[in-house]
Amino acid sequence: MARQTDGPYDGQNWPTHHLALWIANDGTFTDTASNYAKLDENGEELRKYMQRLLFDRSSLAEPEQRRLTRDDVRTLNMVTGDLAQDDENLSARKAFDKVNWRHVREELLT
Repeated sequence: MARQTDGPYDGQNWPTHHLALWIANDGTFTDTASNYAKLDENGEELRKYMQRLLFDRSSLAEPEQRRLTRDDVRTLNMVTGDLAQDDENLSARKAFDKVNWRHVREELLT
């Protein structure tokens, strides 16, 4: 059986649903995320961007770092906190690793 992150999305993966919904509805990051989504078919570039944005903001390009407002950072922190909300034993990073980025990419591009 394929891991949820590798095969087609079955609608049961909370981190995938959570991030797809947030990215598509947050006007601050949608355009940049969509541009990354266009770069490859499996969503790997989108995953890398979102990983930097949520967990390693210091690795973002300088213009991107300057563009982040306090509200943006607060929102990103809330998104990260919500990732682990579904399972008390699952860290935000482990939840992030369960995301089906191909599905998130497809949602952005439709």
